Amino acid sequence: MSDSSFAYSSARIRCLENKLLSGPVYEQMADASSTDDCFRILNDAGYAGITERNYNAVLSDELKDTYALIKNLQPNEKFSDLFLVKNDFHNLKVLVKSEISGRDGEHYLSENGNIPVEKMKEYVLNRDFSDMDPIMADSIKNAYEIYGKTQNGQLIDIELDKGAFNLMKKYAEESNSEFAKEYIKRYADLTNLKSFFRIKKMGGSMEFFEEIFVEGGSLDAYKFKDGFASDNPATVFKYTDYGKICETGMAGGFTLFEKLCDDFLTEFAQKAKMDSLSEAPLIAYIHAKETEIKCVRIIVSGKINNIPAEKIKERVRMAYV
Repeated sequence: MSDSSFAYSSARIRCLENKLLSGPVYEQMADASSTDDCFRILNDAGYAGITERNYNAVLSDELKDTYALIKNLQPNEKFSDLFLVKNDFHNLKVLVKSEISGRDGEHYLSENGNIPVEKMKEYVLNRDFSDMDPIMADSIKNAYEIYGKTQNGQLIDIELDKGAFNLMKKYAEESNSEFAKEYIKRYADLTNLKSFFRIKKMGGSMEFFEEIFVEGGSLDAYKFKDGFASDNPATVFKYTDYGKICETGMAGGFTLFEKLCDDFLTEFAQKAKMDSLSEAPLIAYIHAKETEIKCVRIIVSGKINNIPAEKIKERVRMAYV
């Protein structure tokens, strides 16, 4: 793809970035005196017509439009596909668990995957995964096999989560984008760090962590083994890229640590603001929009459940703009 093509796409993205929600808007929403006031602020900020009744559908459509936009700007690239992988695997989890439990999980399915929901249903119903990417096909087959031996639904999640990261890594490599490769590498590291901290806090074992450890990051399993053996695990990661967030976050609770991990990835994505001649701004914009939707959900859920404003703010992620 030529630099001139990316220059046009980047210019378009720069305009759209001006419409992203800012930190002050998040604060106004959290401080709103009522849920209705929160939605009024959201309406004024660009989410026209959003209400308590329809907000899940509106937010889902917003993401769908974002993925479609990126594909339209760069039709021969696959930057958005690696972001959609997690939705495909989410749908696989829902369909498989619905099947084994006999419960209808239709309302949990996401329309924002690479594979249409109806096609995914056919794959699972017919047990025919031949049209899937081999990584996804092997992952779902392994999940069924493991469940057949153990009857443990949690192991389905573990196997499919590993498959999702392997496929995301493959897509990043196929994109020939150094920014995408680095993004996925950091995403894997942060996912492993969050899993490690949660298990460590709960008194879990390295053996269980090894089962859920995802490949593709810069931190290998041995580093985490040292963390499990330490009374002060933050020191184990002191000289890695994640030293600061481990020092600050591991001294607090999981809510703080998870937020710092997500903010770390946003800070990395913000580096794309300095680049106007590559794919980086397009990838960063997808991250920014996904994070925005996550923040809106956190705030809206907090307001609906009458959670104090300060508690809501503790969970809201850093704004991209």
